[in-house]
Amino acid sequence: MILYQQSQDWNQWDIPTGYLGWVGRATYAYKQRYLFEMNAGYNGSMQFSKDHRYGFFPAFSAGWVISEEPFFKEDMILSYLKLRGSYGEIGNDKIGDFKYLYEQIYNRAPNNQRFVWIFGEKNYTTSRGLIEGMLGNNKVSWERARKSNIGFDSKFLNNKLSISFDAFMERRTDILAIPYSIPLVLGFNNPQNSERDDKQGLPPENIGIVTNKGIDFELGYNGKIQNFNYFVKGNFTFARNKIERIDEEGKKYDWQKREGKRIGQHFGYTDAGLFQLEDFELDANKQLVLIGGFPVLKEGIPIPTMGVVYPGDVRYEDLNGDGIINSYDIGNIGKSNVPEFNYGVTIGANYRGFDLSILWQGAGGAHTYFNEDAIWEFFAQGKVMEHHLGRYNPNDPSTWETATYPRLHAVDSENNHQKSTRWLFSRDYLRLKNLEIGYTLPKSVMERINLRKIRIFANGTNLLTFDDVMNWDPESSNSTGSMYPQLRNWNIGLNITF
Repeated sequence: MILYQQSQDWNQWDIPTGYLGWVGRATYAYKQRYLFEMNAGYNGSMQFSKDHRYGFFPAFSAGWVISEEPFFKEDMILSYLKLRGSYGEIGNDKIGDFKYLYEQIYNRAPNNQRFVWIFGEKNYTTSRGLIEGMLGNNKVSWERARKSNIGFDSKFLNNKLSISFDAFMERRTDILAIPYSIPLVLGFNNPQNSERDDKQGLPPENIGIVTNKGIDFELGYNGKIQNFNYFVKGNFTFARNKIERIDEEGKKYDWQKREGKRIGQHFGYTDAGLFQLEDFELDANKQLVLIGGFPVLKEGIPIPTMGVVYPGDVRYEDLNGDGIINSYDIGNIGKSNVPEFNYGVTIGANYRGFDLSILWQGAGGAHTYFNEDAIWEFFAQGKVMEHHLGRYNPNDPSTWETATYPRLHAVDSENNHQKSTRWLFSRDYLRLKNLEIGYTLPKSVMERINLRKIRIFANGTNLLTFDDVMNWDPESSNSTGSMYPQLRNWNIGLNITF
C-alpha cells in the first residue's frame, strides 16, 4: 500500500522513483566497406513490480558501402552508393503522473463534510480521512516499440547530385492504457472526478498496439557556373499510423470506434448543409407552423436532439437512419490532426560577395478543428469576424441558398456548435519560411580596415503562406480562440569578425 503525501498542489506527488540499467555497445568496420553496430540495454523501472521491472532492449544496424568494393568502377554518373538497414527495440514507462503502478493507492479525502472526522465534543478538531485511489496492477511492464529501417545513400555526377531514401516501420505493443471497457459497476470511484478518466481508480494495463509506416526521401544538388555557386535541397516524409488495438467503451457502430483509426482522429457529426424553410411545416402564407412556440420539421427529416432548430441552422447526417440526431451519429470525420506528410525545399546561391537563401516548407494530410471564439459568432460575448458575413440571413432570401455560415445566435448555439465536419479545416499549407539576402565585403577592403570579415544582411520569416485556415497558423495544433496568426518578421543585421 502507498499513501501519497500531497503538497498544496493536489496533482503533485512527493514520492521517489528510480531506474537501474546496464547498456552495451559494439561496432565494427572493415575497410570503410562493411559496417556493423550493436546496442543493448537491460533497464529496470520502479514503475513496475519486481517480477516485471526489467526489460531487455537490443538494437542492430548494418551498412554496405558498395562504392568501396573492388569491382565497383567509379564513373561520371554514380560515385557513391551505400545500403543500410537497422532494427531496434525501446521501452517506455511514462504514463502521466502515475508512480508505482503495482501498488494500491490511498489519497487524502477532499475537504468536505463527507470525509472529515470530528474528534471531541466542544473544542473539537477535525481531520480529513483517506479514500481509495488508483488500484494496483502488479502485472504491468514496459511498453515496447520495435523499429526497423532500410535505406540507401547515393551520389552522382561527381558528388553534385545526392539522393537518400529510407523506408521505416514501427510497431508499438503493450501500450500502457486505461481499460475503458470495464464497467463502472466494478465499484471504483474518485469523488474528485465525476467523469470517467485515468484518475477514476483503474490502473493501466499493457493493452494497446499502434503501427506507424512511412518513407523519407532527400534530394540535393550543388552546382557552379564560373563565380556563381548554387544549391538546391529538398526533402519529403510520409508516415501513416494506425491504432491496431485499444480498450475502449463498447460501441454500437463501427464508425464510433477508435480502433482501426489514426492517432488524433477527429470524431463528430457530418455536416449536411443548413436547414431551409421548406424543411419545416408551413402555413398557407409560407410561414413557420409553431407548436408550443417552436417550429416543426417535416416528416422524414431527422430530428436533432441538441436544441431547437430554425431555418439557417446546421443539419447533420443521420448515420444510423433512426430519424434522430444523437450521439449514435457521431463518427470519425476528416483526417487526423497530425500531418501525414511534410516537405521542404532550400535554395541558395552566392556570387561575388552576394548570397541568397530561401526556405519553403509545407505539410498536409491533416485536419484541424476550430471552435469557440476562433470560429463561432459572439462566443463568450466576443465580436463577429469576417467569415460571419456569409451568414444565413432569415430576412434576406438571397442568402438562403448561398450562405457559407449558419444563422447567427446571440449566445452559444447548442445545435450549431457541435463538433462536426463544418468546423474542420485542412491543415495543408505551403510557407515561405525564410528568405535572406547578404553581402560580404571583399578581402581587399577588410585588409585596409584591419578586419577579417564584414557581412550585411536582411532576412524575413513567415513571409508567405498558402493555406485554408483563414487567419490562423496551420502549424498550430490549438483550435480555440487562443490561437494567433503566424507573425511575420523582418531583420536587418551586420556581422563583424575581428
